[in-house]
Amino acid sequence: MTTSIFDTRHYKYPQNFLEMKPKLTRLEQAIKKLEANLIDTDETKNLKLLKQRLDSGLGLKVDYARELNPDQLMAATTIEGKVLVIAGAGSGKTKTLTYRTSYLLENGVSPKEIFATDLYA
Repeated sequence: MTTSIFDTRHYKYPQNFLEMKPKLTRLEQAIKKLEANLIDTDETKNLKLLKQRLDSGLGLKVDYARELNPDQLMAATTIEGKVLVIAGAGSGKTKTLTYRTSYLLENGVSPKEIFATDLYA
């Protein structure tokens, strides 16, 4: 088993562990799925993808590259599928969501097809 940032092997389990074990197993599976889909913006192929998405021939009105950092830019310029952004307080999640909505609209996605939510814990 590869080490995860959510490693639970060294955790001291409480008395009700048997009740919690199935929930922990489901959580670990969900984490593995999330980690398998992480995108590293430092990889060359992803940098090329970002350049494609911001091609000046697209006629974008917003300078996304100037406004967002590479990780925010990757999330904001993804059109296909869903994007899950998990980050700490003050890291720019709401800003990224706003710019993603703008990017989708600039690329012809109908407002009726956009669902965005920002959850706070």
